[in-house]
Amino acid sequence: MTVSTILEYIASAMFLAAKLVKEGRLRYVGPPRGGHWEVLT
Repeated sequence: MTVSTILEYIASAMFLAAKLVKEGRLRYVGPPRGGHWEVLT
């Protein structure tokens, strides 16, 4: 696996997470370092 492939995976995950946050289906709780994600229904 190359570095560019890993970066593509990371970018894809960030895009999907942003989409879920915008839809109100995912929320980050806590401080920027040490918080956690909650899946909303």
